[in-house]
Amino acid sequence: MKEQKILLIIISMILFSATAHAAPLTNNTTNNATIKSNVVAIFSGFPTSGKTPLHIHFTDNSTGSPNVWKWDFGDGSYSYRQNPEHTYYLKRDTAEKYYTVSLTASQKENNITIISNTNTKPDYIRIVRCSCLL
Repeated sequence: MKEQKILLIIISMILFSATAHAAPLTNNTTNNATIKSNVVAIFSGFPTSGKTPLHIHFTDNSTGSPNVWKWDFGDGSYSYRQNPEHTYYLKRDTAEKYYTVSLTASQKENNITIISNTNTKPDYIRIVRCSCLL
């Protein structure tokens, strides 16, 4: 038992020493990959309201040179395109519905996500059964 405690103390000291002397990461390096710049997810869609079925063109306006995109259209559908299009439908018994849309823009290098940012717009899309509700 005493030998185990001594061994544990020695291992802890070695690990602490190795960690204390390791080269620190710079602000632009993570996991040995260079971050090009900070990613900020920005997007727009047009139109954002209308009668079912509503076809929308989404545009990525993100900064920081992302190279991977994940869109969540709020209706169970996703896209990994930079500037996708999506069509929203209403169920027969629904007169009006709002959808929250999210974009996660990321930088990946060697299949590793270096940095990402998500922008969520609650109730961004409004879809109605008839144009009388617009």
